[in-house]
Amino acid sequence: FLRECLRRYLPDSLQAFLRVPAAQRKAQLHEGQPSAEQALLQQLRMLHEEVLQREKKIGRSAAEHVLRQQRFLESKKSR
Repeated sequence: FLRECLRRYLPDSLQAFLRVPAAQRKAQLHEGQPSAEQALLQQLRMLHEEVLQREKKIGRSAAEHVLRQQRFLESKKSR
């Protein structure tokens, strides 16, 4: 996800935003839809939240490896 985020998702969002003329970026593009500026901010928040979730998952996985090693060493000590 991180690789695709940097390679595709983020650039695609920025390019789509930049295609909207600067004078129209704050205006609502379609009825019931956010402005280009609001849409870009929503997209950036979504990407950021996903990166944070994946970072937590990686951290938990790494911590599990440490705990597994701890249990292994403790089992060797008591023998």
